Amino acid sequence: MKRSEDEKPGEAPRATTEFDWRDCWYPVAFCADLPAGRPLAFTLHDEPYVLFRDALGRLCCLEDRCPHRMARLSSGRVVDGHIECGYHGWQFSGDGGCLHIPQWPPDQALPQRACVPTRAAVELQGLAWVWAGDPQAARPAEIPAIERLDEPGVTHVDYMTDLPYDQGYLIENVIDVAHIHIAHDGVRGGGFRHLALPLAFNVLDDSPRGIKAEYRTLAAQRDPARSPLASAVVEFRAPGLVHYTSNYRDPSRIAGLALYGLPLGRGRCRLLYRKYSNFYSWRESFKPRWLEHWTQNTILRQDMDLIVGQYAATERSGKELRELWLPLKSCDQLVIRASRERCGERMSGNPPATPIATSPQRPRQVAGLVATFVRMTGRSAWVNMFMSRGMSWLPCYVDLT
Repeated sequence: MKRSEDEKPGEAPRATTEFDWRDCWYPVAFCADLPAGRPLAFTLHDEPYVLFRDALGRLCCLEDRCPHRMARLSSGRVVDGHIECGYHGWQFSGDGGCLHIPQWPPDQALPQRACVPTRAAVELQGLAWVWAGDPQAARPAEIPAIERLDEPGVTHVDYMTDLPYDQGYLIENVIDVAHIHIAHDGVRGGGFRHLALPLAFNVLDDSPRGIKAEYRTLAAQRDPARSPLASAVVEFRAPGLVHYTSNYRDPSRIAGLALYGLPLGRGRCRLLYRKYSNFYSWRESFKPRWLEHWTQNTILRQDMDLIVGQYAATERSGKELRELWLPLKSCDQLVIRASRERCGERMSGNPPATPIATSPQRPRQVAGLVATFVRMTGRSAWVNMFMSRGMSWLPCYVDLT
């Protein structure tokens, strides 16, 4: 690996190879949340796509447009593993080929232009992944899988939500260890204000594909040898994974937190949250998924109020971050390094630029247990019951129904 000219001795090596945002995999949704027998619409940097399963259960991804008159295929339905446009009934296979046009003479070959561009899609570790670039160049081996998730006895809890700001702000937020004890003081799953202290970082890697570092609090503590935790590590893998790992002195203990980001478009991103362990308490094993959603939604609402204001002020200023920020070495090292991703320094073939924006609209808040339950679960028997009873006014952060 070649060192950059401004790299100092003793620093983690920095690769000089550029990172192309199209030449990688993006997580779209947890497979457990995919609507059964129906298409799922999503965007990637404001480019619309549709995801569905073919007759063999394989994931297929097409551009979300019918070549007939540009109607959204996601507004149609899945018939025998083929997607059918809801406007005129044109049907397409998972490879984008047109199979049927009701209005076309049956004794004539279908038009050659009646096809839809595709993207490679695979299912791995319970996530639906899509390759943003040329499907022929897709390399499944490069999916940022987490090896320890596949070890025996490891269980995980998943949560997903859409957020009203760019993915760069999400990455900076979730890789920011220092904010937890202030912004989430006393919240279950959060921190405690008296633990907001200077941090020390040992950067293990810093390259166009990400960063990795050990971190610890600088404070008088009990003998470190008596702690069950040997080290805490955080890693950012471009374009959107922040992975926390707790390394225990007992090597049989496994615990971590994976935070996947999906850049939906201008001022919009998706967070896919997964915590995992092989030594959860019995209460964690029986805890319903919606309860974890409730906890994480509380934390995200606290962050959202701060980040929406930060997003609006930063984008409205039109200035570079070096002119706006006063970062501290004792807490902001990883945030500064990760911010290169948002500014395009970690990417070639940059996605469509986000224009200077006014304050984004905050998601509507609906009080009450039922409303939050529906909003956070996204897909369940209860959600389907409410929707079928004409209660579609209940807002969902992630609409997978």
